[in-house]
Amino acid sequence: MNFKFLQFYVFNRVWISLGLIASGITWGIMDSFTFAWILITVGVILFLTHFLLGPIRLLQKSVEGGDFDLAMKVIDSVKYPKLLIKPVRSMYYMIQSNMAMSQKDFTKAEEFIKKSTELGMPMKDMDSMAIFQHGAISFQKGDYKTALPKLREAVSKGMPDADSMASAQLMLCSIFIQRKDNKTAKAHFKKAKDAKPKQAEIVSQIKDMEKYMNRLPG
Repeated sequence: MNFKFLQFYVFNRVWISLGLIASGITWGIMDSFTFAWILITVGVILFLTHFLLGPIRLLQKSVEGGDFDLAMKVIDSVKYPKLLIKPVRSMYYMIQSNMAMSQKDFTKAEEFIKKSTELGMPMKDMDSMAIFQHGAISFQKGDYKTALPKLREAVSKGMPDADSMASAQLMLCSIFIQRKDNKTAKAHFKKAKDAKPKQAEIVSQIKDMEKYMNRLPG
């Protein structure tokens, strides 16, 4: 589906559904409900879809594309998140947690990821990402005692992409540098490089870290 069309559809879905229902009812009154029910049924399905499934696809695409202004607009368009079905609501809260993390609001990030995990993860890789998110938040807050087991668990479960794996390994590397366990830190750094991340920020972090790692004994 074209991205511009997807935006138009998501932001106008309620009005489209109400228009179809009204047209179907009018057609039925003026002529016959034999075919008018098709318009009414499609309208009702679209109306329910708006509240039960929400704009999750558009939200994912806007975040993946780095358009955080649009992502915030999409988030604000969800007036009744508790009506979203559980798997969608879980993903919705997880994306909100990611947004809060990008804005360095770790309190909100932690609040949203807790809401997400309480609902259960709809997919296996989402489960590992939720655990990684917990670990990343703890790491950013300087709570390495909590971050370490969470990051290890996320890595052991398997990360869904190279960037996430590299990011988790870099955090583990930093934790072991703090603990002065250079051998383990270097092992995690090697795994971060071996993941071959594509995200520019992570690639830059690896380059900067490599200069430091080369000077570490062990």
